[in-house]
Amino acid sequence: MLIIWAPTARCGVTLLQRLITSTNAIFVYGENAFLMRFLPDKIMEARANRDQSRARFINDQNFWSSSVNPEPDKMIDFYSATICNLFDKYQGDCPSPEFGIKEPLFHKGRYEVINNILHPRHIYISRGITDIIRSYKARKWIVNIEQVRQVCALWMQANKDIADLPIYKTTYERLVSDPHEVCYEIGKELDIEFNADKVDSIMQCKVNTFLGSPHEGHSFKEYINPVELTKEELEAILNGTTVVVNE
Repeated sequence: MLIIWAPTARCGVTLLQRLITSTNAIFVYGENAFLMRFLPDKIMEARANRDQSRARFINDQNFWSSSVNPEPDKMIDFYSATICNLFDKYQGDCPSPEFGIKEPLFHKGRYEVINNILHPRHIYISRGITDIIRSYKARKWIVNIEQVRQVCALWMQANKDIADLPIYKTTYERLVSDPHEVCYEIGKELDIEFNADKVDSIMQCKVNTFLGSPHEGHSFKEYINPVELTKEELEAILNGTTVVVNE
């Protein structure tokens, strides 16, 4: 199993999904919030409740909680088994020898839960925060300064958490400027082989990955280009990050 991670949406996970799937060695499914977010969150919640209640019970004999009982462990086992069952189903339905999933909201806790249960392979792709915000704004996913700050915070935290993890990392900028070199690196990492003509064809075709209402920033007919940011939005980005953002 392969997981393609990113700090936020609009970082190139769909582009990597198309490129890797083109090898016919790994079929990368789309986002799966139930497997990648809901179930890991439930496991983390159950573990936290169990550990906190047991620690308090040891030090305070007047305290009691059902989390002191074995039930949280049973819940953890249930959610873990559900993750394994989904893995078996997706692998069974997969038209390639291996399947993957793209997840554009990297979360260290979820990464650790999935990694401990399924032991998948990982790739991480990031992008300059200014271009992410420009794309978000074009999609009408952000409509105020506070939302700009929230996206910056997600981007910063994810890039901080991923820094020391032993997984392959690249950037959207590198992928666009030198796709064959990045694909060569990914190929070595995953032991798969890319077809150069397919890579060129995919890189030349921009796809509109979110089809929906035009009033919500979607289009059935054309690629939605990033838009320019206001001075206030650019200042919010600079104030919300501690790295040099792309121009």
